[in-house]
Amino acid sequence: MNQSPTSGMPWYRYPYVWLFLIIVPGLALTGTATLLYIAITNTDSGVIESYHQRGKSPGQATPLEAVAASRDLLARLTLTPDKIIVTFNQRIDGMTALTLLFRHPTLEKQDFSLPLTRISEQQYTVAAPDNIRGNKWDLLIDAQMIGVQSIIPEGTSEAISETISETASEKTSATEKIWRIKGRLLQSESSILLSPTGSQEPSNQSTTGSQPTTDSG
Repeated sequence: MNQSPTSGMPWYRYPYVWLFLIIVPGLALTGTATLLYIAITNTDSGVIESYHQRGKSPGQATPLEAVAASRDLLARLTLTPDKIIVTFNQRIDGMTALTLLFRHPTLEKQDFSLPLTRISEQQYTVAAPDNIRGNKWDLLIDAQMIGVQSIIPEGTSEAISETISETASEKTSATEKIWRIKGRLLQSESSILLSPTGSQEPSNQSTTGSQPTTDSG
């Protein structure tokens, strides 16, 4: 009787054993372990706890947005290669400090804010950071009223003057948010409209070529 040429060979001499019982399962286990490590070390905060507090609640305006809506406040944000220009449809009070906030749709740790510099009654600007290009951002402009320093009348005693100065210093540094507008900047956009609702379509007013109307504090 003829015997098979592979009869009596130990198991590790069979190539099919290595291919189907060792190599393929080993690669599968390695890939699974790699994906598990990536998932654990790169947690994606897809749901942000403060979502409703950041002006993103659909169909529901925050009190700050309601104030902006009552004033018909709109702004056109233009992104140039080196700076960001924000043009409002009405005058902004000189004692109002504006902050431009960038909110990533899912990764809260990438959020940041920039103080806007006033260049005219209706226009503000700030240097454009490189990391905003090629990403999608939810934009907010928060307005804060800066406290005004008190004037000390002549003839006031030194002790009272020091007390007034300390109180005035505290008021000057204190700020209070008074309104907010918002919008969404997509990857390919260089100009967007910011409004109390975040809509890209203005209702009655336009920020392009508008004339100053009433002051917005």
